[in-house]
Amino acid sequence: MCITEYDEARTFAEQREEGRTEGVLETAIAFAKSGLVTVAQAAEQVGMTVAEFEKKTGLLQNSK
Repeated sequence: MCITEYDEARTFAEQREEGRTEGVLETAIAFAKSGLVTVAQAAEQVGMTVAEFEKKTGLLQNSK
């Protein structure tokens, strides 16, 4: 039998943080698509390189 420790508060905190992170990414994508910020600015706000942001979102830095 395997006994593991489950920390409900920690689990919920991690889920909230993941949700916040995803929300920030979605907002950055929307702003970049609308032209309010550049892809480089959006990538910086979510803590990614431009290449990482482009790969994850499909948005390209030099496209309009």
